[in-house]
Amino acid sequence: MLTQLLDEIRANGTARTDLLARRMGTSEEMVKAMIDDLKRRGLLTEVNTGCGDSCQGCQLANSCLPKQKGSRIWQLAQKYR
Repeated sequence: MLTQLLDEIRANGTARTDLLARRMGTSEEMVKAMIDDLKRRGLLTEVNTGCGDSCQGCQLANSCLPKQKGSRIWQLAQKYR
C-alpha cells in the first residue's frame, strides 16, 4: 500500500490526504500514518503553500484549500522526483 501511495503522489505531483484516501479506497487516518512513515524515511515533504487565506492561482491551486484548516499537501522529496 505504501507503493500505491507513492505512485499516487508521483502521478499527481502533490496530493491532499483526503484525496489520497478517496483514490486509494482507504481511510484518511491510514493515509496519514503511511505519510508519517514515508516522511520519517525522507521520501515525502510537506508543501508550504504560503498562501494565507486566499488562492493566488499558483501551481498548487488544484490541490490546495487554504481556507480549510488542517489541509496539508504532500510531494515526493526532491531526490526522488
